[in-house]
Amino acid sequence: YDDWYVAECTGAYIASSSMYNGPPSAWVLPPASYEPCTPDMASAFLSSADLKTAVDRCLAAVPSGEKCCSTGAANCGPACGVDMPDWDTSLVTNMDGLFATSSWLRASIFNQDIGRWDTSRVTNMDYTFSTGSDYTSRTFSFASAFNQDIGRWDVSQVTNMGRLFKSTTSFDADISKWNVELVTDMDDMFSNAHAFKQNITGWTLRRDTSVSVREMFSDATAWVAAYTNCGYDDWYVAECTGAYIASSSMYNGPPSAWVLPPASYEPCTPDMASAFLSSADLKTAVDRCLAAVPSGEKCCSTGAANCGPACGVDMPDWDTSLVTNMDGLFATSSWLRASIFNQDIGRWDTSRVTNMDYTFSTGSDYTSRTFSFASAFNQDIGRWDVSQVTNMGRLFKSTTSFDADISKWNVELVTDMDDMFSNAHAFKQNITGWTLRRDTSVSVREMFSDA
Repeated sequence: YDDWYVAECTGAYIASSSMYNGPPSAWVLPPASYEPCTPDMASAFLSSADLKTAVDRCLAAVPSGEKCCSTGAANCGPACGVDMPDWDTSLVTNMDGLFATSSWLRASIFNQDIGRWDTSRVTNMDYTFSTGSDYTSRTFSFASAFNQDIGRWDVSQVTNMGRLFKSTTSFDADISKWNVELVTDMDDMFSNAHAFKQNITGWTLRRDTSVSVREMFSDATAWVAAYTNCGYDDWYVAECTGAYIASSSMYNGPPSAWVLPPASYEPCTPDMASAFLSSADLKTAVDRCLAAVPSGEKCCSTGAANCGPACGVDMPDWDTSLVTNMDGLFATSSWLRASIFNQDIGRWDTSRVTNMDYTFSTGSDYTSRTFSFASAFNQDIGRWDVSQVTNMGRLFKSTTSFDADISKWNVELVTDMDDMFSNAHAFKQNITGWTLRRDTSVSVREMFSDA
């Protein structure tokens, strides 16, 4: 087939890449000096390009890859008549897009046992088995049926595993023993790999640089169902022994869970918890917590989020005694619409807080926060000490479920109550006993609009 020299034609022809029911060049006789390439003449692939060419030819002739060389169905290059499972790949350094091909080839049935391949020199496995449609010039790649034992592959030199198993919907081989210590790119590595559920939490990753894992497990349904509770965002994770919940930067996997800690790192445990030193620290912890677990429930104790100084202490018991500003605390950008937040934060120490503008607001006009998310919030915060607060504007705006008794609040320093309860449809508590400032006016524009 193709440019393969054929000395004798004694068998039948399978459809090849250029014609129907017959090989393109089968009748081109070899030069006088030609010697047939037999299995005993096989040698190593000298380059990654040679290996890629052989794979393309083999699967063009026989989509399953079975005996594509020994039957003479394809020109397998230096492999001669040796079939794919026994190819000598010891010199190959690049497997980028190896089983991804152009649109005319859609051989999704490939499932040959290539577990004995020597991959000890390979540094790049980007898109090796991917069936995604975004590999440059390869509209359809075709390893969706692949599920062979490649756990013995030596991947110790590989730095790029991005999209390696993307959309390999059947793959579930045990690769837990792989040495991935040099890898820096695992983006989309298992995305859409629906069957994969092997435990790879024992992998040791690089310590000298971060490892990119954007959408590493996006839509990897079996994995996500089997494993939970690891680190998220910039949380240092010494060990990952649980499953991944959707985090703020990706779906079904943590953005930086594989960023290992420095040598001096000690895991943050509940007994190490301390007060939030600033309002910014508290805001960051809230954002991370609700990004990982929109309800806020046990987002710290399960390791779902980096809760900063709170360590493994969950939100109801955070030490907020040093916080002075709660402006927009539960308001976030449009990509996060966690309207189910309803944790009991009634024990928070708010005695130093002076600003509660937009704290729980779900309005669309908070700067850069198209949707905030406390519409389900309805916890008892009547014991909060708000005696130092001067700004309560938009505090409960559009918190459509809130109806806690806050009649005992000391609001004598507040000067801004604009929109405080606007669109807070459920609120009906009696706050007519509040004593307001006497030395200056208190702004109450649309305080109860649509309440």
